[in-house]
Amino acid sequence: MKDALQQFGFSALVVDDEPGMRAILNKALSKKLTQVETASSLEEAEALRQRNHFDLLIVDINLPGRSGIDWHEAFTDDERRSDIIFMTGYAELETAIKALRAGASDFILKPFNLEQMLQSVQRCLDKRMMERRNVALQRDVARSFPVDIIGEAPKTQAMREMVSRLAPSPAAVLIEGESGTGKELVARALHSLSGRTGPFVPLNCGAIAPELLESELFGHVSGAFTGARKNKDGLFRVADKGTLFLDEIGEMPLSMQASLFEPWSKKPSVR
Repeated sequence: MKDALQQFGFSALVVDDEPGMRAILNKALSKKLTQVETASSLEEAEALRQRNHFDLLIVDINLPGRSGIDWHEAFTDDERRSDIIFMTGYAELETAIKALRAGASDFILKPFNLEQMLQSVQRCLDKRMMERRNVALQRDVARSFPVDIIGEAPKTQAMREMVSRLAPSPAAVLIEGESGTGKELVARALHSLSGRTGPFVPLNCGAIAPELLESELFGHVSGAFTGARKNKDGLFRVADKGTLFLDEIGEMPLSMQASLFEPWSKKPSVR
């Protein structure tokens, strides 16, 4: 696999009731991914999934209790969507069809060559990487268009005036509102009117696992943790002389919210 995978902070969850298989996959994947967790049952796996977001699920079909194909909580959760690789020791057509209907990206028969599994993982994460790059490209395109807050209501006019007054300030700005009311639009307007030469960098704090947020925001150096083979600039550095928009900041762990004061005090060139 390419070292670029660490740079994008990919994570995987291996679900298998065989300790040996969990150990083998954990060791192999930990060399390539930022985070790898293992579980011996669907109940244990679901508890982990509720606490973390995983880009990839590698699931044995023949688990004690419920079959891996019956993990409906994970396969129908659009907010925590993951790619799925199913493993099985039984080559049955009906099982393969069920796996594909459950949303499998790949279906691997046991025993398998480890390289076969790693190639399957590579294909899944290449797709995830392309999706992330497309999202970034869409954000870049959006920044090239003028930002207008439309409306003639007195409150809308008052908000436009407030945005105009705040835009030149280097201070951090808290934008509150229900989902869909245009918080990012206001943030983009602040950036557009600020005269800043750096980029507008949005980050949805609720869409990234808490344990990956620190690396995403502050970056890391090679060797900082298992899998960190290259230096990575955090978003504070990426947004230098620009604006960093932290959407859903309330979803960020409280300890990390407190740590945000330090970079702002040391880097006044980032709003």
